[in-house]
Amino acid sequence: MKEMTEITLDLSCRHAPVQLYAKQGDIDSRSIRAHFLFGGRKFDLSQAERSEIRVRKPDGTITVNEGEIAEDVAVYPLTEQSLAAAGEAQADFLLYGGGGEVISCIPARLTVIPAPSGDEAVVSTNEYTAFREQVEDIDNRLADFRSTYASQMSQMYGKLSELTQRLGAASIKICTAEEYSALTPDPNTVYYVADGSKVTQYLGDVKLTSGTVSAGSATVMADGTAQAVSGAAQTMEEE
Repeated sequence: MKEMTEITLDLSCRHAPVQLYAKQGDIDSRSIRAHFLFGGRKFDLSQAERSEIRVRKPDGTITVNEGEIAEDVAVYPLTEQSLAAAGEAQADFLLYGGGGEVISCIPARLTVIPAPSGDEAVVSTNEYTAFREQVEDIDNRLADFRSTYASQMSQMYGKLSELTQRLGAASIKICTAEEYSALTPDPNTVYYVADGSKVTQYLGDVKLTSGTVSAGSATVMADGTAQAVSGAAQTMEEE
């Protein structure tokens, strides 16, 4: 039969620690339901993101288990491993904020009554259930991130490959801004569009670079033919 122990914990720790009793080796037969106060007044548990119970057993081994916050109370398990060693133990109830910070840690005394003579008790070991669940959650999030990152990188490389192929097969055309605005750009043509002292480069209707024209001359290769552009030695600056 599952037994629920009701306790009240004061975050201000102004009173003597709560005293708890359990029998050695109980197999998930006992849970603790905690109500929280601060300085004698009810504490709003909506400020807490999660909670856990840590038990330091009489033999020095430790268990860490997740508590379940439900409205204005939190419920904690006393697992078989938490009660594996008879004697005086210490239980700590921890509340955590959304950023993982500890809001409060409230200690309690836990007396584990020895099992009847001749009963086989489990070997007392460390048990970090809460930590294991957190690590598993982090691992799952990392796996999702890696999958999303790989998918996005694949899409990006695909677009870069497509753009590279288009540039490799592109022809080149020089025109004024008025001429460019009047035409329907060919997606496989690189346009050098002159607007006063400014030259802008497009691949079809996709803007690549722009810059100003300085004194001198530049040679633009189009379909294997060299075309001299008056006053052209242009410096292109990426945008």
